[in-house]
Amino acid sequence: MRLALLTSAALALTPAAALASPGGAAAPAAGASPGGVAYGAPVARATRLQPVATRFSVTPARVVSGRSLPRIVLRIDEPGVRSVRARVVLLPVAGGAIARLDLGAVRTGRTVRRGWPRGTVLVPGRYLVRVHATDPAGRTLLRRARPSGRTGLRVDPAP
Repeated sequence: MRLALLTSAALALTPAAALASPGGAAAPAAGASPGGVAYGAPVARATRLQPVATRFSVTPARVVSGRSLPRIVLRIDEPGVRSVRARVVLLPVAGGAIARLDLGAVRTGRTVRRGWPRGTVLVPGRYLVRVHATDPAGRTLLRRARPSGRTGLRVDPAP
């Protein structure tokens, strides 16, 4: 009995048995390239082309409701793309109304400064301000650590 177990275990460890098993690795076909790059050949660099907010700020970061509105400073970069569609969204942290500012077509590689339309009134509270951008191919804004296209805003009640 013990001899039969050793024999079956020894068969399972042979290379031919490993290739024939359903979980084993397949060998490349004869004449097929094993992959990789030949020594000295140029390597194509893989890049993800997406819009990136290289500059984004809301100034001032604290305003009084009904008196003043913050200005948006924004720069979006993307190689090979002339413009992207962008908007700024104010999301209330503790619930409330969402405010949107449609920036339309924004030229890439240029700093844009925009204000809010006349008559816009922000409800007192804390907001998360985010920029959203989409290029002509439908790729959305790449969120990086700094600047990520996100910042905070505080709106105080009028005295």
